[in-house]
Amino acid sequence: MSKIYQKTILDGKIPVKRYLKGFTLIELLVVVLIIGILAAIALPQYQTAVAKSRAVEALMSLQAISAAQHVYYMANGHYSDDLTLLDIQLPGTVSSGKISGINYLFYCTSGGVCQARPMNQNTDISPAFEAQVRANISHCICREKACNICKSMGGIDVGHLNSDDAVYYQI
Repeated sequence: MSKIYQKTILDGKIPVKRYLKGFTLIELLVVVLIIGILAAIALPQYQTAVAKSRAVEALMSLQAISAAQHVYYMANGHYSDDLTLLDIQLPGTVSSGKISGINYLFYCTSGGVCQARPMNQNTDISPAFEAQVRANISHCICREKACNICKSMGGIDVGHLNSDDAVYYQI
């Protein structure tokens, strides 16, 4: 790049040359372009990491609910469909026997099946979970992009268990 000089006169004495410091427009455009490319690469990775952390939190909460269901069954002879009857504390609000967590809705059926469904999230990115308390089996239920999260959690593909297009991974 060419350097820009400016002549100045100090009190009528000898002219002094000095550099004007700054960036050219091309240099600024290249920097902005590089930052844009890096952001385009990093944003999907960030979204996947956030979805995976939420999914792990939901799975851990569902496993805690499953353990509480076992305790409830030993004490009462049947599984509860009301999560408020279980001896467990989960963050969120309770309404009609369901717990609305920060990212997932937790509920159980009287047959000993508990589920965690994503709330206000794209189901292509966030998987759902199901725990069959009687059989002590947990499934990660996913569609499209969320299946990578189920695989990364150590899930084993067991295929389509229902008529919908969801894939089940045993965890």
